[in-house]
Formats: sequence, structure tokens, C-alpha cells
Amino acid sequence: MSARETGLPVSARPPRSRELAAALATAVLLAHLVLAQLTLAIAVLVTALARLTRWRPYWLTLPAGVGLALVATGGLRAALTGFAAWPQYLAGLLADRGARAGGLAGLLAVAGRDLPRQLPLALLAGLAEAGVLLWLTRGESSWRPGLIAALRGRHVTAALAAGRTVTAEGWAVGFDPGTGRRACLGWAQAERGVLACGPDAEAVLRVCLPAGCAALRRRKALIITDLSGGPDLPGAARALAGSLGRSITDLDAPLEQLPAALGQALQRREPVLACGPASVASLTSVLTSLRDLRLRTDALAWIHGCERADPAVLRALIAVGGQAGCGVLLSTADHATARELSAAVGTVLAVGPIGSELAAHFGLAPGRQGRGQALAAQASGSFAIVADRELRAGLAVVPIRSARP
Repeated sequence: MSARETGLPVSARPPRSRELAAALATAVLLAHLVLAQLTLAIAVLVTALARLTRWRPYWLTLPAGVGLALVATGGLRAALTGFAAWPQYLAGLLADRGARAGGLAGLLAVAGRDLPRQLPLALLAGLAEAGVLLWLTRGESSWRPGLIAALRGRHVTAALAAGRTVTAEGWAVGFDPGTGRRACLGWAQAERGVLACGPDAEAVLRVCLPAGCAALRRRKALIITDLSGGPDLPGAARALAGSLGRSITDLDAPLEQLPAALGQALQRREPVLACGPASVASLTSVLTSLRDLRLRTDALAWIHGCERADPAVLRALIAVGGQAGCGVLLSTADHATARELSAAVGTVLAVGPIGSELAAHFGLAPGRQGRGQALAAQASGSFAIVADRELRAGLAVVPIRSARP
């Protein structure tokens, strides 16, 4: 009877692949200790320095350039000869008993003569090994922004602050402080629905304004429905449109005339500002008619304070918007509404710290640890993009100061 059948504990044996990997690593380490001590020392030193400073691995190109210069100065043949001098001496030492008579003093003398000759190729080999090790463990490192990232970030920050949010396929929401690159979304993503949510309504509004700015610059029809009842969005939208030489029309038509007024705005590509949940239902009706006629518009519908709208109507708007060429941007600071609508959209903009309960509804790819913690640890001025079950956290939004045409 086996131990498993008797219920006795069975010792877990590591997979054979791990045993082979451990044996190979041990053999490589011993080979370095015996034949290429200088290479090993350089690899360990560079790896430790990279871990301590948290510099990005791009800085390895500087010492690599020094190694290439040393090889070019002395010649490749001399570099190969110098790199192989110590292993050749050890091979001769093992074969010749007379050579072993010199003892430790003789061995150290030869080492002092031959090991420095390894430097040109040992420097390149050690840097390559350190680079491979840093690449294999890149998920465990938090790199500091480098000089290039800092300069790129300053340029992107200035551009976004000036309202230059248009990209080739959509708009720039903010930027990544780690790389300095823009964090972008596409109009195709907006047609599948974008939900901006977070505990701070003002921060959510700042994340959404770049989309409205890009729509104004691209001469899209911009339908803004403010259900929050506050003055923040109307004032910010009018100021933004005015800086671009455009004006936003208040859509205060009677209920029975709302579909016709919205249809004219879509046809003329005009920016309009509507209030009340009825405008959401009217826009859904207009887009449904366009879809049934196999027509497409070029528009962005932004529903702010969507917790005051019927969730079923919002889901219908998202579904028909993608079929009629209208992107849908929903924004809310209400936790329950964000949880309910997160499954209906293709992209979520999580603004500020997000609780683990809400993060669980964002459909992140399974098998990766710490995603809920990353959203919970976000600063109030940062945001994350959750799209296609992937997460980009720690992004920064840049308030638009004054857009210029």
C-alpha cells in the first residue's frame, strides 16, 4: 500500500526542470569562479549597482562602449588571447606537475599578470550577463525615471497643458511618469464605451476633459450631458471650447423636440450641452435610427454624473453608439454605479484610490498578484487604464490650462 493510499504525508519533490536548472546554474557559477573570475565580479557588481540605484538598464550602454573601445584599441585578436590566457594557464598547470611546484605564490603572480588581460572582453561579457539577469527579473524591479523619460515627460506635460490631446487614433488622457510617454485611448475604444470613475468627482472630471478637447479639435459632434447639477462641467467645457475658437450651444429644447435637436447637432458636428436624463434616452433613439438606416456619425457623447441616469438606457446607448459611430464616455463618482456599469464598457479609467471590491469588477486578467493593491494605493492625482483585461496604473493627468488652436 502506498503512502498516498494510507493518508500519510508525501514529500513534495521539485520538478525535474528545476533540478536541471539548479544544476546548470551551479555549473555556470563554478566555471566563472575557475575560468572567468573577472567576468563574474563585473556581473555581480553591475547587478548590485542597478538594484541599489534602480537605474534603467539603458545605462549599461555606457560601460559597454568603454569595453568596445578597449577591444578596438588593442585589437580583437589580442582581446581573445588575453581572455583565454588564464584558462590556458590553468589547463597547463593541471597537466604539468613541475608548474604546480611554484605553489600559491606562483599562482597569484600569474593571476596578477593574466587576469587584467581579460578586462576588454570580461567587461562586455559581464555587462551582457547582468543585462540578461536584470531583464529576467524586470517584474520585480521598480525603475527610476531616466533622463530621457524626464525630458520626454516635460515635453508631453507642456503639450497636454496646452490642450494638444489629439493623437493619430484618439486622444491622450495623461502620461506615464515612468517613461514620459503619453497614455492614450482610441476612438474605437470609445465606441465600445469608456467609464471614468473614482471617489473624487473633480479628479474624474479632469481625466475626461482631454477627450472633449480632442473631440473639439477633430470637429466631432460633442454631446455633453451634465446630470450632476453642478457648475464645474459647463464652465470647464465653455472655457475649453472658447480657447479653441468654438462655442457650446445649450440644448434646452422641449422634450418632444430633443431628438430633432440632437440629430441636427450630430449632422452639423456641433458641440452641445444638455441637461436631464431625457437627453440620454433621446440620443439613444437618434443613434438607433441612424443604425437602422445604416448611417454612421462622427461623435462623442459624454454623460457626466451618470448615476442619475437609468443604467439600462446607458447600456443601450453604449451598444448602439458603437454601431452608429458614436463614442460614449461615462463619468461618475458613485461606487455602486461604477460597479454596475463596469461590465458594460470596454475601458475603465480608475481615478485615484479604488477599493478592492470595485477593482474586482473590472475584469482584470487572472493569475497576477497585487493588481487590487495597485489600484488601492493610487494617489488622488493619478489614474489607471483598465482595457482588454490589462492594467496600466500610476498614470498622471495634466490639467488643461488654456487650449490653443
